[in-house]
Amino acid sequence: MGYVAVRISDEKVFKGQCLPQSVQAAKMVAVIVALENMPRDEAVAIFTDSDWVLRAAIDWIPLLGEEGYEIREGKPISYAEKLIYLWGLAQQRT
Repeated sequence: MGYVAVRISDEKVFKGQCLPQSVQAAKMVAVIVALENMPRDEAVAIFTDSDWVLRAAIDWIPLLGEEGYEIREGKPISYAEKLIYLWGLAQQRT
């Protein structure tokens, strides 16, 4: 599964393959790559068609710190490590 992120200011395209191969992982990696490649002091807007990525970034990540990696019925959260990394990148921007 591939991902792509575009930095509008210079039209630079970042793309690659995502493992494990899933739509959710690829879309999350696209957000991560976008955050990794933008200067921290520059405003960034993320556009995605993934409700899953939005819910993960806004609703689920804060719960990881409170409840750990197991949220629902003792099952581990999918892509918890990627979510925590994404949260760290987002926090560097605030």
